[in-house]
Amino acid sequence: MGGVHPQDLQTARVEDQKQPTKTPEVMKLLRDNIQALLFEATTDDEMDKVVAVMTDMTVPAGDVVIHQNDHGDKFYAPRAATVRATRDCTLWTLGRNEFRTVARLGEGEYFGETSLLNDQPRNCTVRAIGPVKCLRLHRSDFDSMLGPLYAILEMNAFKRILRMFDIFKTLSDDEIEHLTTHFEIVELGSDKTIFTTGDNADFFYIVRTGSVLFFPDGSTSASIDPVTLNVKDYFGAEMFQGTTYQSTVRTGVDSATCFRLSKTFVNEDLASGRNCCFLRQTKSKTALNPLSLLELSELVHIGVLGEGSFGRVSMVQAFVNAEEHLLALKCVSKSHVVECHQQEHIMRERAILHDLKCHPFIVQLHATYQVGPISRWSLQFSRVQDQNYLYMLMELVQGGELFGLLHANILDRPLVEDDIKFFAANVYLALEHMHKRDIAYRDLKPENLLIRWAWSAMKSCHSRGGGALSSANGYLKVVDMGFAKKIPFTAEDDNGHVAVHARSYTLCGTQEYLAPEFVLNTGHDLAVDYWAFGILIYEMFLGYTPFETPDGDIAKLFKNIAFVRTGANCVQFPHDCTADFPVACSFIESLLHGDPTKRLGMGQNGSHEIRNHPWFHDLDWDKLRDQQLPVPYVPQLNGRYDTSLFEGDQGLRSTDIDYDGAENYLFEGF
Repeated sequence: MGGVHPQDLQTARVEDQKQPTKTPEVMKLLRDNIQALLFEATTDDEMDKVVAVMTDMTVPAGDVVIHQNDHGDKFYAPRAATVRATRDCTLWTLGRNEFRTVARLGEGEYFGETSLLNDQPRNCTVRAIGPVKCLRLHRSDFDSMLGPLYAILEMNAFKRILRMFDIFKTLSDDEIEHLTTHFEIVELGSDKTIFTTGDNADFFYIVRTGSVLFFPDGSTSASIDPVTLNVKDYFGAEMFQGTTYQSTVRTGVDSATCFRLSKTFVNEDLASGRNCCFLRQTKSKTALNPLSLLELSELVHIGVLGEGSFGRVSMVQAFVNAEEHLLALKCVSKSHVVECHQQEHIMRERAILHDLKCHPFIVQLHATYQVGPISRWSLQFSRVQDQNYLYMLMELVQGGELFGLLHANILDRPLVEDDIKFFAANVYLALEHMHKRDIAYRDLKPENLLIRWAWSAMKSCHSRGGGALSSANGYLKVVDMGFAKKIPFTAEDDNGHVAVHARSYTLCGTQEYLAPEFVLNTGHDLAVDYWAFGILIYEMFLGYTPFETPDGDIAKLFKNIAFVRTGANCVQFPHDCTADFPVACSFIESLLHGDPTKRLGMGQNGSHEIRNHPWFHDLDWDKLRDQQLPVPYVPQLNGRYDTSLFEGDQGLRSTDIDYDGAENYLFEGF
């Protein structure tokens, strides 16, 4: 194989000129192509400072910009033409060195970034194929403007790490900032015990560099294989519970560093009454939901709301302190779940519903049960019966699906823009709540948006009527968390190593609502929900989804969606729609961006980009959350026990098979 040899390399002859003012084109290049890739942890103001100190340089054709193994202190972004990156490859059998091309870089790409982050030597040689213009950033300039770069990036990255832990997710930005100032960095030498089982739990740790060995049962015997905790893994959570450590943790042959939070800080925050996560947890424990204490035998069957392959959903009645409550009971066959390998699916749904409790626009889970089959009018049973079912007692949302409102001519008029904006804002608040907890919903569609309809509770154990309509009727509730998933998520490989995964590759959802990253299987994150949000709003305006085909061809549908990612396709509107609703169309277009990193809601300001979009400028978000805004539509039902807005036919599913209980451990904790 022929190659380029060191003697052929020449140092680049460059013309270096400071640019006091950047053109709009240069600013756009930097923001769109550099900030998103390298400086995503910096704020817009910080990025402006970076742009201000970058310089232009010109490299003649054939000259070298950087040499492999040289010390580097500059970062480069080509503005025109192309450079070639090569890497030295030693071929001992031939007794000589060769240079292999590893990349060709053009406008919108970059190289030399490692020199900004650390003092490592260049890992490749880069030379100009033709005359090249580059923007160049000196590490000294960056540090002088922003302070040490690594510290800035690490601190902002650390804030994102904290958001991954359940105990910190509900904190505001200011509270996260306050919390980060109380973590210290500790150096842990090799072969050092950090704590052992029974020690007072005085510290909480997050691995910063290196790794540590975790012994769950406290034994450090050579016959026991420990769990290796790597960067971003944590240990010592017993500190938050006020107990002793239940495990032993030590370093291995290599040293490690950790972020460490002291119990002293937690106690001081509690004593001062600061509105921190620990105080919130303490208070929340006292707010017990009385419906969570209901026994299954206290529920009375009213009617079937719907049936599916795994079970049915019924309306049930219960009384708490002489107040009548109408609820929904989801009954799932264990045998069907095991047969279809959906154990993880159903357990995750329960966990996510528990995590999302008490939000006005998300259906609430009250209790779960594992018992035998139910009777027609009463759910009384013997606990020694075969345990064939899983039960989920949930909030009843009685007003039917948004799908019916869109396609069944329930209204005597079409939806107007204000109606669509109202329903869209309902959905946004639900998605915002999920995304703050790193939960991707992954199944947004009109069928999963139920319209609230309820009567106020009756204080009579004998009444089957009366009461008054709830003031919250007409608002939406997001239901069915079967496809919801935490992203990022942790997973353990076959060797017991736990790793953090930033994307999921599971294909799920409804075909017309799938984002390009689903169709192309490039991995997805929370951005898929914003794509589906754009599809939903489009359908509310026009009555159909933007990429479907007249003949229902699924292959064409997927091609239409995939081409949005490549730029060969985009969302299109009828002319009268763009003329009458230009701001709404612009809003939808920004949600249906093919690149998930550039989709509205995924930028520096997160979901606030959606909340602050001009389309929502006249919406009172506080009144919406408190359900004080007028609603476009209130479902019409004949009394509180009316199930007519649901498909309540029975006998549509096969007979459930008795569950033998052989794999009952799979449902432990349900």
